[in-house]
Amino acid sequence: MYENFLLLGILCFGYLIAPFFTNRFFLNQSKVYTRFHLISITLVILAIYFRIPKLSFVWILFSGFGMILFYKIHRNVLFQFNTWIKFFPLGFSSISSVWFFCGTNECSLLGYNTTWSYYAAIHSCYIGWLFLSGVIFLFAKNQEQKTGHFIVLTIVILFLIIAFGIYGNPNLKKFGVIGYLFLLPFSLIHSNILFQNQNPISRILARSSLFFLCLTLLLATFNEFYIGFPKYILGYPLMVLVHGMINAFLVIPSFLGSILFREMKTVP
Repeated sequence: MYENFLLLGILCFGYLIAPFFTNRFFLNQSKVYTRFHLISITLVILAIYFRIPKLSFVWILFSGFGMILFYKIHRNVLFQFNTWIKFFPLGFSSISSVWFFCGTNECSLLGYNTTWSYYAAIHSCYIGWLFLSGVIFLFAKNQEQKTGHFIVLTIVILFLIIAFGIYGNPNLKKFGVIGYLFLLPFSLIHSNILFQNQNPISRILARSSLFFLCLTLLLATFNEFYIGFPKYILGYPLMVLVHGMINAFLVIPSFLGSILFREMKTVP
């Protein structure tokens, strides 16, 4: 029970910040989207606090609205590669919303119980929605980096491999973890946010994000391959309390914050 509340806290933080970056990166800072987000996140918090699980369906509607708005804004160039690849984060936002609804309503989608549904929602939110949003935005700014598209597609493929491997084939999950161990840090380095960056605050945030990302990936690797790796700390799963919270509150905000500061003019 306490684990589920911790997972919901992490998930709600993701739902609080993800639409802000989506709006800024892909939706031309739509005021309608912002208002819908404020209403939706308020209803989601009420749904959790007052235990009204059906109310969480509003987040599915909000995520769907984001996809429709994206289509409306970019429909004239939708089939250009640099446009449709931006649709991945919005797609993951909808996937996360479905898992969140299934978790709160105990739907047992694909056999996942409430806890595992929240895990699926969190990974969809933080990797598929937030992290991919930043990576895709950076690669779109430098369209000469054709390998950026390959990196994005590989991140998506590895995500699916891990998802299918969790309950099906453990070897698939191990393969996905090893893939992320190398690919996620490489995607940050290759995006030039660390080096070709004139804003000192942005550089600090980007390097902090890379450091903590490598730390959490090492934790995930030890958890996956070392049998004696501790599973619990202070009565909570170690991977949730340490790995999950570092990623949610340090890695992702630092990475996306570094992008925002880089877009600002450097103060002389």
